[in-house]
Amino acid sequence: MSKHLGKAIRIGELRKRVIIQSYSDTIVVASKAQLNTNYADIATVWAKVRQLSGFAVTKSKNIGAAVTHEIIIKFRSDVTTEEWIDYDGNKYRIRTVEDAGDEKKRFLILMCELQAKVDVYEDPNTEDANMDDNEFNPS
Repeated sequence: MSKHLGKAIRIGELRKRVIIQSYSDTIVVASKAQLNTNYADIATVWAKVRQLSGFAVTKSKNIGAAVTHEIIIKFRSDVTTEEWIDYDGNKYRIRTVEDAGDEKKRFLILMCELQAKVDVYEDPNTEDANMDDNEFNPS
């Protein structure tokens, strides 16, 4: 049985659906250059998602990565620090990928950094989008 932090990991703890995604930036040149961010779904899997305490976040910054969440999934050989996790409208950058520590390779522990909420499309033709930078509209 896989163990993590001295506790056994049980398959029943993986109750959240997350999407493993690849990430790429492309530059589109039309009238002016624009950077497009693209996420492509690789797989939808069951996971255990845990927000880390402030102490754990601070400790992780000492190793060069701002880790805010731990996500445990069933073992996959195609998950690296190049992929992202989409969960509950948030994007998480995978900072480290660790085997859960048993020879059966049952689980992966992904230490992730919360990046941003998924962008909501805003119509550029709306009044607020066309507002001059110096205007203030409290509505």
